[in-house]
Amino acid sequence: MTEDPSGGPPSESASLAQLGRSLIGLRIVLQSLLRFYFLIWRLRWRSRYFMRLCATCHMACLFEIWPKVSDGGPLDSDSHVYKQAHEAVGYYLMRSSTSRTKFAAFEPRILGWNYLAWHLAQTNPPEAQKHFRFMRKHRLARIIRYYENIQNYINYLAASEIEPLQQLGNEATTREDWKLKVDFDQLPAELKTKPHSARRLSSFLRKKLRSARGAIAIKNYLKVDFTLSDISSFIAISGALLLLLGFGRIALLGWSFGVPFSRYFSTTDYVASGLGEIYGYLGSALLSATLAFLRLATATAVSVQEPEIYQRTWSGRSERWILHSLGISGVVALVVVGLRDHRVDTLSLAIAMYYLLSLTVWNVSVRFFKDPLKAGMLLVIIAASSASTLVGTVREIQAMTEVSLKEPPRTIRFTDATYDEPSWRVFAITNNFVLLRRHSDGVLVVKARTDLKSIEDQTPR
Repeated sequence: MTEDPSGGPPSESASLAQLGRSLIGLRIVLQSLLRFYFLIWRLRWRSRYFMRLCATCHMACLFEIWPKVSDGGPLDSDSHVYKQAHEAVGYYLMRSSTSRTKFAAFEPRILGWNYLAWHLAQTNPPEAQKHFRFMRKHRLARIIRYYENIQNYINYLAASEIEPLQQLGNEATTREDWKLKVDFDQLPAELKTKPHSARRLSSFLRKKLRSARGAIAIKNYLKVDFTLSDISSFIAISGALLLLLGFGRIALLGWSFGVPFSRYFSTTDYVASGLGEIYGYLGSALLSATLAFLRLATATAVSVQEPEIYQRTWSGRSERWILHSLGISGVVALVVVGLRDHRVDTLSLAIAMYYLLSLTVWNVSVRFFKDPLKAGMLLVIIAASSASTLVGTVREIQAMTEVSLKEPPRTIRFTDATYDEPSWRVFAITNNFVLLRRHSDGVLVVKARTDLKSIEDQTPR
């Protein structure tokens, strides 16, 4: 008996060779299993992606034909026309799938939308003649063929992705079958170039959907019919609002410090206060009204049910949750700071007031006014400017009772006396008087404005 070249007994070398072959076979099996597991995992992920592609294609086609089948208004999913259009689009886009006898391996997974349509067609055959009459009545053949070809292209890309799985399982491949149903010459220019990519198709469909939505929205934006009398009334109301807000600001300052403001302030001072301080608050209120109008005007421009649908989405729920959580925290913080520190937190006050305004203004305008849009915008301007004035005045009161280290101290000179900050603070300068308040005990000194010589920054010693 000859020895093994490795130097060991013959039985030991045969065992080592057998072990080596077993390890190699085990490695091949493990590699195949890992590859198969990876393809299955990728199939689960890609199936959701292709379902979104099919849904986007369906919606893009529906949005593009909607102006032709309706009177130009927004989509209404409860209308009979919408249901007809929706069923017709679904029938023609899924026609190449529902006409098949069966689906190949792994196709029901990656083409779930198509498989569902095929299964429903087996139990409840579609009314082809009804859909054909609807398409012919509204002259939709060109648009329908265009998107039907894109849907077949989606099916072709999906079949290309499952081809390795079908080959690994020794199943019949369907990539070439779907390829024959795609008219590549009729595809958009963005999709003709190779390599064919699902990501490029997704980007193209999103652009088409945005374009179709925009075309519908432009025709249905909520419009305000402002006449010349409306504009003149708004100017008059703005002037009166500035006067009232100026009076409210001075009244709050006077009540807070015990100053008889009616004795020293005149109508001219109220107007000057409105023009000097309140115009910023009124400007912010105008901005709030504009943003509220834009939100309201675009809410139902595309679909009548869009606000209701949006409230059920994660974005709508998150927005509603953030609004209520911020508003309630603002109210709670306002109460807690007031009870603990005996002062008003202006940030909490602003959040709480705007939260209450967002809940009440538009509800009031809808219930009690004939023209809710104009009334709502006017109420937003009045309420938001009043809230901003209140918050700003409270902030002024707090700044007047505290010593500020940021602003340089000033010296107020009169013909018969001199007052230095921060011991004395200028409370107000009216047409006829200069009101000064001592910071330590709140003593008020009133001097004639004609006696005021200068207000100078103190020079450091």
